[in-house]
Amino acid sequence: MAYVGRTRKQTRGESVAVRQRLSNSQESETDGVRPGDARVESDGQFRTLIENSLDGIAVLNGDLSIRFLSPSVVWILGYRPEELTQKYAPAYLHPDDAKSAESYVDNSAQYREKPVSIEVRFLHKDGEWRVLEGIARNLLHDPQVNGIVVNYRDITERVRAEEVLRERERQFRALIENSLDGVAVLNREMSATYASPSAERILGYRSGELTGKNSLELVHPDDMQDVLHGLSQLLGTPSITRRQEVRVRHRDGRWRVIEGVGSNLLSDSVVNGIVINFRDVTDRRQAEEARIEQAAALAAAKETSTTLEQLVEERTRGERRRADQLRAINEVARKISSILNLDELIPYVAGTLQETFGYYNVNILLLGPESRALVLRASAGGYKEPAPIGSPVETTEGVVGWAARTGQGLTVNDVSQEPKYSFVEELADTRSELAVPIKIGAEIVGVLDIRSADLDAFDEIDLFTAETLADQLAVALQNARLYEQAQEIATVEERQRLARDLHDAVTQTLFSASLIAEVLPRLWETDRAEARRRLEEIRQLTRGALAEMRMLLLELRPAALAELGLGELLRQLSEATTGRTGLPVRCTMEGQCTLPPDVQIAIYRVAQEALNNISKHAAASEALLSLTCRPGSAELRVCDNGSGFAPDRVPPDKLGLGIMRERAEAIGAVLAIRSEVGSGSSVEVTWPAAPDEESP
Repeated sequence: MAYVGRTRKQTRGESVAVRQRLSNSQESETDGVRPGDARVESDGQFRTLIENSLDGIAVLNGDLSIRFLSPSVVWILGYRPEELTQKYAPAYLHPDDAKSAESYVDNSAQYREKPVSIEVRFLHKDGEWRVLEGIARNLLHDPQVNGIVVNYRDITERVRAEEVLRERERQFRALIENSLDGVAVLNREMSATYASPSAERILGYRSGELTGKNSLELVHPDDMQDVLHGLSQLLGTPSITRRQEVRVRHRDGRWRVIEGVGSNLLSDSVVNGIVINFRDVTDRRQAEEARIEQAAALAAAKETSTTLEQLVEERTRGERRRADQLRAINEVARKISSILNLDELIPYVAGTLQETFGYYNVNILLLGPESRALVLRASAGGYKEPAPIGSPVETTEGVVGWAARTGQGLTVNDVSQEPKYSFVEELADTRSELAVPIKIGAEIVGVLDIRSADLDAFDEIDLFTAETLADQLAVALQNARLYEQAQEIATVEERQRLARDLHDAVTQTLFSASLIAEVLPRLWETDRAEARRRLEEIRQLTRGALAEMRMLLLELRPAALAELGLGELLRQLSEATTGRTGLPVRCTMEGQCTLPPDVQIAIYRVAQEALNNISKHAAASEALLSLTCRPGSAELRVCDNGSGFAPDRVPPDKLGLGIMRERAEAIGAVLAIRSEVGSGSSVEVTWPAAPDEESP
């Protein structure tokens, strides 16, 4: 908001004229009064005080008309007093502030005994809004004044300055909070009073966890003396900065190298705290150390006549090998997140390892669920005659058996010197072997076995890679188990639901039909009219049972709900409801409905829920289900003549109202529920919803 007004200098001429008129008025009022009259002298001093006040003074009547304005209104608001006298004050206030002025008078009794601070926007004579700050006292019940007295001043420039200050503060905060470097503010006790989001990200903490924490607890013991020395300098010498590199404990327990610049906070030349800007330079420091190590290695290579090319090639191979290992781990992790079929995943892992690193052979063995014997589930590489997948493996011998029994990994870089090694004829070229257990928690579920035709083929990185992949395989196994359990639970639940539906609907309907059929021969001999009515009842029951069976078959094959036309679905639903409950459901269709599958299923489910509610709760004698289709739109209406209900008194989780609303919102439709007690109810779904239409 911009506040622009005239200055005191611009209105000096008008204020002089106003003062002259008020001075003449004072002379005429005091003419003939005795010089010693103290009251006249006091009134004169008071008038002089008002006329020369830099602040404005206004008196308002009870109807908020202006009774009096001091001359200062000329340079504050640009008006002469007589221009505003008897005018309705809120007419000159900003619309957002006028209501508060009127409410102040409406609550005059509340404010009678105490002044009230106000801040309003008043229309300057030049057409701009000026911000006024004032003190108002309600004297409507004072027989001498009977009005509202307001002392006010123009604070527009101050408001502008405050807005500029707030904007700069917002910009500064945004700069701090979006900086890649961390920012922390410490008090003299070294507790953090502020930590930026980047500071928490760099050190691994969640929002607010650093605030109040003693920063010295994070410093490496070997760096503590240098840190304390730097802090003492910052706290003891005003207006200095200090750059320092220190090791700090990350939230995950690792030490990170932090480079920071600290400066002190001053208040009246007293240091009250420290601001630290810092960044994580661990990678840079490690790279520098690696370069130093590499330089030392190069120097040693020269001393031993090792060529630079050989050293570079060796390091390149090592880096390439590490990159391949990380890539293999990432690829396996990606596969694990997307594949639940172990018969597909396990051979992929074995083949990836064997091809990526050129291993002689890679085997993955899992413990059988019953025999607890190791079973070969995947193999890639150097078998002369590959053993069949599913072959049991003896677990009491060899490196694999040792890993399976102890739950520990084992690296053998010369199998000829390892007593645990068990010779396998098909893998006679094995020179090194690495085996790690596959564990879910403390349970051993298998072994990852890697073999090489070279001596000293495995190092710590190979062991780390194998253990990581074994852990990922364990996750895949656990996911597969959970997935199978979820499928079994879902199957059981669906079977139980269908069993309930068969029992509640079809079984009871057919039982009723069989009872009628048993008495029908005797009834035909005695009362043929009643027998014909019973025959019609059997026809209705069997027709309803047939419709109910069709709906259950559709539920068994959910894709059919999208393949069958919506009109046919609703017709079968109506017949099934009538056959199951005996409630007549009249079904009408208008137009041809060709709807997206998700829209069709959602509308069908809403109709199903609505008819269930009617049959269970409405005590209706008839229901109507109508569907109107037009190109690109559909409207469903389900209504009854039952007992009705008060929608505003029904909790959202009752009668399936929340589920119906969620289904409608999911397809961009509007659900309208209308009902009154004793007047039936209706449920309407309109798809698609109009842009300005909302669900009630």
